[in-house]
Amino acid sequence: MASTPVNLYIYDLSNGMAKQLSMQLTGRQIDGIWHTSVVVFGKEIFYGQGVDITHPGKSHHGPPHQTLSLGETEIDEETFTEYLEEMKEVYTADKYHLLEFNCNTFTNECVGFLTGGSIPDYIKDLPTDFLSTPFGAALRPTIDSMYRRPGAPAPAAIPPSASAAAPNPALTPAAASILQSVASQAQAPASTSPTPITLITSSQNPPNPPTRPPCPIAPVYEGFAGEYGRARFAKIDLSTPSGKALGAQWSVPVMPTFMFFLDGKRISELKGANSNELRSEIELLLFQAYPPHTHTTLSLPALKALSTSPILSLSFVDSADWSGTQSKDEVKRVLSTSFIPYLKSRFATPPTPSTIAPPIPTQAIISSWTHTTHTLLQTLPPSSLFPLVDMWRLAMLDAGVAKSLCSGISNPNPVTLFLSKATSPGAALPRPYILTLLRLLSNTFSYPVLGTQLLLPNPPTSTGTGTREMLTDVLVTSLLHSDLNVRTAGASLVFNVAAWVQKGRSKADGDGVEDGDWEMELMSAVVEAIDREGLEGSEDVVHRLTASLALLIYLSPSYDTELGPLLEVLKVKEILKSKLSQGVVKKKDVRRLIEEVTDKLCP
Repeated sequence: MASTPVNLYIYDLSNGMAKQLSMQLTGRQIDGIWHTSVVVFGKEIFYGQGVDITHPGKSHHGPPHQTLSLGETEIDEETFTEYLEEMKEVYTADKYHLLEFNCNTFTNECVGFLTGGSIPDYIKDLPTDFLSTPFGAALRPTIDSMYRRPGAPAPAAIPPSASAAAPNPALTPAAASILQSVASQAQAPASTSPTPITLITSSQNPPNPPTRPPCPIAPVYEGFAGEYGRARFAKIDLSTPSGKALGAQWSVPVMPTFMFFLDGKRISELKGANSNELRSEIELLLFQAYPPHTHTTLSLPALKALSTSPILSLSFVDSADWSGTQSKDEVKRVLSTSFIPYLKSRFATPPTPSTIAPPIPTQAIISSWTHTTHTLLQTLPPSSLFPLVDMWRLAMLDAGVAKSLCSGISNPNPVTLFLSKATSPGAALPRPYILTLLRLLSNTFSYPVLGTQLLLPNPPTSTGTGTREMLTDVLVTSLLHSDLNVRTAGASLVFNVAAWVQKGRSKADGDGVEDGDWEMELMSAVVEAIDREGLEGSEDVVHRLTASLALLIYLSPSYDTELGPLLEVLKVKEILKSKLSQGVVKKKDVRRLIEEVTDKLCP
C-alpha cells in the first residue's frame, strides 16, 4: 500500500505579539499562540468553526509560520475521509474552547489516527504553561466566560474593563487586544481572507509574498524593527484583496511606501528605498512620541557609576546568627532528606578541586521542599522559622530553583508564604526571622524574572493581599527598624527594587512598568529612613538609601508633575545636606552622590 506524507502547519495566532509582550505580561517567554492544522492528501484540515478543509496555505490564517513533517501514513484517503465525517460530529463550533478543546486537540487526534504519533509537546502543553503563570490564572475566568455559553457560534467580544462590574486586573489593554485577536482568528470562518498585515518584531520575519520579488529594503526595515523597540512595525501585503483595499484607502501609488503614525494619526510618509531617510523618519517619530527626559542633559558621573546589579546575601546558613533552644543540627534535621544536602553540595565553601556539582533538583523534589515548608510554617512558632527562611534564601541563588518558582508549578510558593507570615495581623516577628526574610527577598533578584514577578502589580493572594503589597509592607517597616542589621538588609532590598525600576526605564524598548503611587510610597519611606539615620547609624545604610533614592528619581516619568513637588514637600535636599554637615558621611564617593542628588535631581 502506498504511503502518503503527513505535514503539520503551525501558525501564530498572535502575529508576533505573544513573543513581544509575553515576558512583560506573564513573567516568562512565550514565542507564539500556536494554531495547527494537518496537511495530507493535498488538503489542509483544521478545527475552528467546526472541522474545515481547504487547499494548503489558503486558509484565513495565510502562510504557515512553520511546516513540520510528521512522517507518512498508510491509511488511504477514503478511510480518512470517513474518519473526518465522524470527527465533525464531535468537533462542532459550539464545543470550541481556547484552552481545553481547540484546534490543537483536534490536530493531535488526527495525527494519532494517521501516524500513531502526536504534535510537539510545546504546542500541546501551551495552555498548561500559560495557566501556570499568575497572569494566566487570573485571566482564566475571562476566557471561560467567552466560551461557556450555549449555542454561540464565535467567541464574544471582550468588554472594556471600565464598564465591567468587577474588572479583571490582569486584563490590560495589551492583554485584551491579544486575547480578542487570538480568539477571533481561532474560530474565524474558513472563507475569511488572509490578513495582509504582519507584525514585525525582529529581523526574523516571514519572506516576501511569492507574488512579489524580494524588496531590497525589507531586511533593513526588519532590522530597524529589532533596533527601535519602542515603535511598532508592520508590513502590508498589497497582493491580497484586503491589502489592495488598504493601499487604495491610504493612496499608496508606489512601493515601497512607509507611513508613520502617532496617536492614531498619520504624521509623515516616505516613498522609496532610502535606508538613511527611513532611519531619520523613525528617529523623528520616536522623538515626538517620547521626548527626552530633562535628566538626560545632566552630568551625573556618581549616579552613572552606580552598578544596578542586585545586592545578594551569599554566605551559607552556618554563618547566620543562631538563637533559641534549638541547635543547628536539630534545625537542619527538619529538612535533612534532600534540602540541606543539596544546599551543602551546591554552595560548598570553600570549593575543592574534587567538588562535584550536584544534579539539578527535579520539579518533584522542589515541590516536596515547598510543601514541607508549608507544613513547617503551620506548625513551628516564628522564633523557630528563621533557619528555614535562611535555607530558602540560599536556594534563591540557584537558577533551577528560581526558575521552578517562576513557573508557578511549585505551589505553594515559599516567598509568598514567608511574606504572609510576616504581614499577618498582630504578627510580632523576632529579629532573626525578619532579617533572613529581607535577605531572601534580596536574593530573588539574582534571577530577574523572579524579582519581576514579585514587583509587578498582581492579583491578591489567598490572604487578600498582593505579593508586591506584602513585600512593600515588610520593606518599609524594615527601613525604620531599631536594629542596624535589619536596616542594612532593608536598604539592600530597597536598592534592588530601585535598580529594577531604573532598568525598566532604561530599556531600549521603553517597556518598563511604572506605578507612580507605589514608587512615591517607596521614596517617602527611603527619605524618612535617611533622615533617621543619625551619627550612631551607618554610613553604608545612608549610601544604599541615597543610591536607591537617586535611581527612583532619575528619568521618572512623573518627575515634573508629581515626584518633583513631593521632593520639595519632603525637604529631601535639606535632609541629605544635613548628612554632610553632621559628619554622618565621610567617604568621598558617597558625598559626591549626595551632592549630585541634592544639586541636580532635587528641585
